[in-house]
Amino acid sequence: MLVRTLILTILSFSFGVSALLGDEPQTHLDEAFRPKALEMTPPLLTSGKEIRKYVGKLIAIRGKVSDTKIPDLLGVEIALPSHELRGKEAYAVGILGESTVSKEEIEETFRNYGPIATQGAGTYYKLYSDLSFTPAEAKPWPVKRSAKGDR
Repeated sequence: MLVRTLILTILSFSFGVSALLGDEPQTHLDEAFRPKALEMTPPLLTSGKEIRKYVGKLIAIRGKVSDTKIPDLLGVEIALPSHELRGKEAYAVGILGESTVSKEEIEETFRNYGPIATQGAGTYYKLYSDLSFTPAEAKPWPVKRSAKGDR
């Protein structure tokens, strides 16, 4: 919920509140946003050390896809189009979201719904590809070909 609120707040300044709330369809970018969108180059992160300062911003991340139940790059949850990417070098581009789960929230969930699978208490990051909160997909990092053209 915090992530959704943060992203909607940031984007409401650029796109206009009426478009976000569905009052009228957004068919073009506002003039104030257009130059930023055309000249935007998201930072490429290869380490998760300073990930928190990019929450709510468009970023690109590159690293090895984890071989865990919930796949991630640099500790940021992403979507995998194929299990073949697990353990391989990949990248993903999107808006970084953050959520924090407390021990108390988990205990309350258990009381209300019974035992369910959780990641436990902590702060979690997820990369979103669009405003409908669709997780960003990892793509294979391009393999460099040798200068001689060997295959």
